[in-house]
Amino acid sequence: MDRTWKIYGILVVLGGLLFGGPTGTPSAGSLSEPTGPSASVPSVQSAGPALHDATPPLDRALHRAAKDPLQKSKDLLEAIQQHEGKALPGYFGGGAFQNRERRLPRGYYREYDVNPKIRGRSRDAERIVIEQDTGKAYYTDDHYRTFTPLNETP
Repeated sequence: MDRTWKIYGILVVLGGLLFGGPTGTPSAGSLSEPTGPSASVPSVQSAGPALHDATPPLDRALHRAAKDPLQKSKDLLEAIQQHEGKALPGYFGGGAFQNRERRLPRGYYREYDVNPKIRGRSRDAERIVIEQDTGKAYYTDDHYRTFTPLNETP
C-alpha cells in the first residue's frame, strides 16, 4: 500500500510539472519579455456574422456604452416597434406588465428589458413599458418606481 501512495505522489508531481510548470518560472510556451510595443499595433475587429432578420440588431457593445439612457431606450423602442412588438434577439421582453402600483395610466402594458440578457447574470432594473392600445411608452431605470415618457401619443 505504501508503494501505491508513492506512485500516486510521483504522478501528481509529474502532472503538475507537465501542465502547470514549477511555480515562479515561466512555462515553456510563455516569454518573459514582450516582443514589441503593443500600444503602436492597430487592432482590427471583425464585424461578426450578420443576422438574417428584417430588423438589424442593435450593436450590444455600443448599446451598453450609450451615455444617454433615454436615447438608448428610444432607439430600442423603435427597434421593438419595427420587430412588431416582439423582443429582439438576445433581449428579454414582451411579457405583460400589471401596473399593480398604479404609477401609470390604466391600460394593457408589455415590458421589455433595455439591456441585452447576459447569461449567468440577473436582469438589471432598466425597462421599457409600452401601452398596447395607444403605443405610449415609458422608461424606468429603477424597476418601476419612477417612469419617464419616451414618446408622444401617436
